[in-house]
Amino acid sequence: MLDKAFARGELGKVMDHVSGVLPDAPSASQGKSGKKGPSRQKLLYEITSGATPSKAFEAFEKFRKAFGLPDEPEALLPGLDHDDQSLLLDVIRKLDEIVSEQGPPRRHKTLLARLRMIEDDFNADQDVREAAAHLASKL
Repeated sequence: MLDKAFARGELGKVMDHVSGVLPDAPSASQGKSGKKGPSRQKLLYEITSGATPSKAFEAFEKFRKAFGLPDEPEALLPGLDHDDQSLLLDVIRKLDEIVSEQGPPRRHKTLLARLRMIEDDFNADQDVREAAAHLASKL
């Protein structure tokens, strides 16, 4: 059900409401480089409400460059499509950390399917495949 709402872009309405309620993190609009840019919440919204996987991935990249890896599991999902094996490993480790602390995310079936694809990808580094298998076993 959540996947359908995500696909239709209805989660954007929720994010609009939530972003008006939650305060920005300190200097959230400046990011790592100190330059003014899109706010943290705006980029999270763009990641989670991306009309297409490529738009979500672009928003993920903007967020990562400005703020580092997001702490929200749904915002980390586009990072699982990254070609950079070391970054992919970082995303999987961050997801593993979140799952260990908070339990499986709402979209755990989507996460599990993507982890299985990484696990079966013989072009992926061995460390990445093992980390994906380890996280999948927790879901």
